[in-house]
Amino acid sequence: MPRASADLRGRPVLKAPRGEKGEKGDPGPAGTALRVVSSPNASAGCNSDEVMISALCIGSFTSYPLIPAENGARCGENPNATEVKARIVCARK
Repeated sequence: MPRASADLRGRPVLKAPRGEKGEKGDPGPAGTALRVVSSPNASAGCNSDEVMISALCIGSFTSYPLIPAENGARCGENPNATEVKARIVCARK
């Protein structure tokens, strides 16, 4: 027999008894996995099984422009500079 309860506005809601548990289904496809790479210097890259989806430079943008690469990025011309840091987001392919 259904039981009465109330929603957030106090309106009555009928709840039926829970049915029998069904059989376990097959697992679904893997979700998108994101990884943030915070480099200690001006250059950062994704792994070969990932693609870069976002990049930014932590530091002065006017002095260190973001330069995208094939699967990564760098801030300014010197990839080993430590006064600015690259941060990227990688997604699994």
